[in-house]
Amino acid sequence: LNNNQLSGEIPSEIVDLTNLEILQLTHNQLTDAIPESIGGLQNLQSLWLGGNNLSGEIPSSIGSIMTLVNIGLWENQLEGSIPESITDLVLLIELYLNENNLTGPIPENIGNLINLFGLSLWGNQLTGSIPESIGDISSLYYLELSNNSLSGPIPESIGNITFLNELYLGVNQLSGTIPEAICDLEFLTTTWFSNNQLCPPYPSCLSSVGIQDIENCALPIDYATEIQPIFNDNCTSCHGGSGGLTLTSFENLMNGGANPPAVIPGSGSESLLIEKLMGTAAAGV
Repeated sequence: LNNNQLSGEIPSEIVDLTNLEILQLTHNQLTDAIPESIGGLQNLQSLWLGGNNLSGEIPSSIGSIMTLVNIGLWENQLEGSIPESITDLVLLIELYLNENNLTGPIPENIGNLINLFGLSLWGNQLTGSIPESIGDISSLYYLELSNNSLSGPIPESIGNITFLNELYLGVNQLSGTIPEAICDLEFLTTTWFSNNQLCPPYPSCLSSVGIQDIENCALPIDYATEIQPIFNDNCTSCHGGSGGLTLTSFENLMNGGANPPAVIPGSGSESLLIEKLMGTAAAGV
């Protein structure tokens, strides 16, 4: 019954269709909530309700339909959190919940869905971090989590998703670095990381990571190429080995000089050299 002009609600009496295996009602004008009674369809394998105007929460009873292989609820107005019970559906191959108003975290046990091929949660208002367990879904081919409010790091376990081909994480609030293990995914052809807070250095296998807000990143500094030349040009004529603070190498710098030491390793706020460079040292020092 896809692509018609069906309207109104899905009747709760649908549970009476006890032998139903496929329910396809996509791209109609259905409204109201998905009935909780749908969990009684214990032979259902495919549930396709995308492209309607369904509202309310995803009924937790869906997680009791252990025969489910496909769930497609995209492009509705569903709200609330993703039911934890969905992670019990170990036969699930496709889970498409994109373009709704879902909130809360991705279920921590999403990794239980070990047969999942496609997971699309983009275009919601999901928060929290990407669960480490997502790396347990080695069969995953398509992972789309973009356009949410996900935060925290990309889990290292993502490098365990052996067959991953498409990865979309853009337009979130992800931070930290992109795991280098992503370069081990030999089937990965498409990635999107733009509009996050991901910090360099970026994996060498990525041609682009898009726009990143790196304001809060502790950017790596190469002492030999970025710091030592400054000392060579401006400081070593006086601090080149004649006693006291010597700035001819990193090792000498870390020695700190003496009485009192100008550099205290690990404590920039207490290092006289930093105070001098910042212009905050006491007069006459």
